[in-house]
Amino acid sequence: MVKKTNSGQLLSSYLTELSEADQQFLAGKRDRGADLESAIRIFLEFLKDFEFFSDVDRPCVTVFGSARFKPGHLYYEMARTLGSELAKAGYPVMTGGGPGIMEALTGARRRRTG
Repeated sequence: MVKKTNSGQLLSSYLTELSEADQQFLAGKRDRGADLESAIRIFLEFLKDFEFFSDVDRPCVTVFGSARFKPGHLYYEMARTLGSELAKAGYPVMTGGGPGIMEALTGARRRRTG
């Protein structure tokens, strides 16, 4: 669904961009075992990255973001800019390493730092 703002700008409805996983989540409760498994997997991924950065002697920026935003989307481009600025400032960054916002941020850092 596309809406027009008062200024004439076209906005697409976020609801039309939902993935199948999002639709399943919004459809209702999942099995508690599946929820627990997801929570443990996410925690272990975070712990692995936390251990990796344990020797870093300066503040680290952690970014969690949507995997649904693609290149060209406003939020993807904002994350790309943020990644570049963080690289210029010398901050280490920890993300989930997935697509979307996390990819935009870490990709910008790689381009900036090599």
